[in-house]
Amino acid sequence: MNRRGTLWGVSLLSVMFLLALVDSISAQATTTTTSSTTPINTVVGTPCAPESISITGQHHLVMHTTQTNNGTVRVFHFNTHGEGIGQTTGLKYEFTEPQTMVFNTHDSGAVEFTFVDSVHVISQGDQNDFRLRNQIHATINAQGRGTMGARAQVPGFVRRARSSVG
Repeated sequence: MNRRGTLWGVSLLSVMFLLALVDSISAQATTTTTSSTTPINTVVGTPCAPESISITGQHHLVMHTTQTNNGTVRVFHFNTHGEGIGQTTGLKYEFTEPQTMVFNTHDSGAVEFTFVDSVHVISQGDQNDFRLRNQIHATINAQGRGTMGARAQVPGFVRRARSSVG
């Protein structure tokens, strides 16, 4: 066998070995995803509106889990959307609340948690809107020591620009 044939044979064997290795590594991870939608019918309050708001809509949840030899990652995506009517004024409102939660557990005992939440209550016309965003991240190492950070952005009342026709 000439040198070129030997090199080609070694290269082919190397590629086959790498493909088998990648296949065995990916076979060690188990992934599942589920999705569900449920209707909502509730009453919410907001500091921007002097009234309670009757909300109807839907809540969509996607859960994704990946389990490996080193631990488990669980991701939850929530998306809530609804339309509402002010119980006092009869104003129309739109309500959205996307959320994401991530749990990352390691076989070493370490745990990470991240939570991001945004709330939007948008009114019709030139009435005030309400917006809120929260973010929390916590880590517990294998020795049980934890750190946590939290951040809230509360623009709160968002006044719309008013225009008058003269």
